[in-house]
Amino acid sequence: MGSGYRRRVKRVRRQAGTAVFAVAFVVLGLPDFGHGVAWPTMRSEFDRPLVDLGTFLTVAAAGYLLVATTAGRLARRWGVEGLVLRATLSSASGLLLIAVAPSWPAVLGASALCGVGAGGMDTGFNAAVALRQDRRLMGLLHAGYGVGAAIGPVVMGASLASGRGWRPAYAAFAVASLLLVVPIAGKSLGDSPPQQTMGSPRGMLLPCLAFFVYVSLEVTIGQWAFISLTRHRGLAEFWASAWVGLYWVALTAGRLWLGLAGHRVPVHRLLGLAVPGAAGAAAILWLGGPVAPAGLVVGGLALSVVFPLLMLLTPARVGAERAAAAIGWQTAASSVGAAGGPAMAGIVLERVGIEAYGPIALVMAAALAAVVVALGSGVEPDNEALTPRRSET
Repeated sequence: MGSGYRRRVKRVRRQAGTAVFAVAFVVLGLPDFGHGVAWPTMRSEFDRPLVDLGTFLTVAAAGYLLVATTAGRLARRWGVEGLVLRATLSSASGLLLIAVAPSWPAVLGASALCGVGAGGMDTGFNAAVALRQDRRLMGLLHAGYGVGAAIGPVVMGASLASGRGWRPAYAAFAVASLLLVVPIAGKSLGDSPPQQTMGSPRGMLLPCLAFFVYVSLEVTIGQWAFISLTRHRGLAEFWASAWVGLYWVALTAGRLWLGLAGHRVPVHRLLGLAVPGAAGAAAILWLGGPVAPAGLVVGGLALSVVFPLLMLLTPARVGAERAAAAIGWQTAASSVGAAGGPAMAGIVLERVGIEAYGPIALVMAAALAAVVVALGSGVEPDNEALTPRRSET
């Protein structure tokens, strides 16, 4: 009876630890798409031009990149757990300061704190899961972000609809971050060796390119789909928005499947299906005619597993002792891709026409396939990946 009780306690603790990781990325995703909903009211209160939403997001991105690119140094000093804890507190502080900000400069300072927190949380939690080599948890982690990104705008919209404005929603996001501190303070996020810096970043060029290209493709498909469906395919706005919503639902659902059942399929096989599947989806978006919108669902499902699996393979590629540093560079490249990919696509669409949406997606998908093959990411993660070893960089 004693041994059975201990097993049950151990199982409960493991499940609780899994829930912390999943909830962490829900919390991380909450404010990201709430900013746009809040902005019309916020800019009116502070008498700012419409374009200053870009200033707000750029300041946050700068904070994110600062932490992501120095994550190895920070993790070496504080450990992965220390990085995550401090980042979560920074995020909570930034969100709370936005909620009470008396002026626009105060909002920008708080935005920088939010970016610093997001960069540390994104890098730290990804590193902790990659070092645990837990594919199910990696899937749940990124599915959690999709859930948070969906909930955040609703919370902000409800706050605005109630007549209380945008501040209570930011306060709620801050409270959620503070509540996350409780289960992670003083707790181990898993076994990991002392972290080191990458030394030379040259060895990260190809992995960073993979993450840049992937996120460029993911966000470009999602951001330009509505305009393509309405202006090129002639869909009504309601149906076009529904298809775009289905794209993000499919992306989250695929990651949830990875967390619940995807661990049964070898990594190289999943990537071998997902990457060509993304190219097939892009071909449907381009050449599918009346069924072209279905390419969004196919693309969401295909792309859903790529980011988590590439992240999971990081310790095997660079060594466990450099995982936090490598993941920091990879998340930084992802952040640049999220902005740069859609921007570059926008330049092409402006010059060529919205009908270039499908070909752009197909070119990006082909680039993703090429860089994944070059990366040699068919290597299966295993316990040897967690053994500190000399990095080729």
